[in-house]
Amino acid sequence: MSTFGLIIFNETYKRLLTLWRYKFGLAVKLLGVILIFVGICILMPEQNYSPGTLAPLLLGYIVWFYARFVLSASAADMSTEAHTGTLEQVYMSPVHTSFLLAARLFALLISTTIMATIPTIGIALFWHISIPFRFPALLIFLIMLGGLFGFSLLLSGLSLIFKQVDDAVSLIQLLMLFLSGAL
Repeated sequence: MSTFGLIIFNETYKRLLTLWRYKFGLAVKLLGVILIFVGICILMPEQNYSPGTLAPLLLGYIVWFYARFVLSASAADMSTEAHTGTLEQVYMSPVHTSFLLAARLFALLISTTIMATIPTIGIALFWHISIPFRFPALLIFLIMLGGLFGFSLLLSGLSLIFKQVDDAVSLIQLLMLFLSGAL
């Protein structure tokens, strides 16, 4: 296994192990995702709960959740490392920092995919929503991930400069929900 592959494996294992160890927090996050979607459906003006009208809403909402979690987790991880004093160890590592940050983003991608898949399947099964798979949609999703990861690196850098960027991240997440077309 290459060095980069080993770093990706270790970072992914660490992130998944952390999620598993803090099951209550994970369960609350997933329940929150489901309850917010149910709340959005209840507040829909036309009150039409057919699977055909809920499928685009579910896809937009899950993409927003995906972006929300990636942005908040990456900025929080960098801020936590700066506060706990382990950020210096990242720069003293024999592996270049960019490789380590890329591996962390890939691990975040895997854990966020797992976290987004669970409520998506639950909601789709409950409301009998079928989500068709199309190759162009996968390409658009990958392009979105590239921009999202670039933006998360920007927020991580800002968290190193300003130390407290949680409120700015929350504001950006809300703007993304209402202005991105997710709903």
